[in-house]
Amino acid sequence: MFPLFREEGHFFLLSQNYEREATFTLSESYKEDLDEAEPQLQLTFFEELMGTKSIVLVRGDINSNLISKTESELVMNAFLDLYTDEHLYKTYTLPFNKQKDKFDHEGFLKVYLEDLIKRPPKN
Repeated sequence: MFPLFREEGHFFLLSQNYEREATFTLSESYKEDLDEAEPQLQLTFFEELMGTKSIVLVRGDINSNLISKTESELVMNAFLDLYTDEHLYKTYTLPFNKQKDKFDHEGFLKVYLEDLIKRPPKN
């Protein structure tokens, strides 16, 4: 769950992960019809260099005019932090994905707004 804020309000993108891809759709579209939800952003992970260079290349494709390149970068960086930072993963990602009743929504929004979207991108 990744909130994006605008002057006229905010909306949420939800991620769906499958193999080497993460697709981000509007939460409203996701609720209405998962199969018809248009992806707004898609990340593809290329793991070919992971074994020899310890890096994974990521390509981001913006699929609509709804989100800007800057917003897409914020979402991508927050997503990567939530999956690669052990504390964030155990505190927010794992509960959101596996134990919805233990997910701290307010705590997540606080960390997201005060830390995640302000972090410089990882190299």
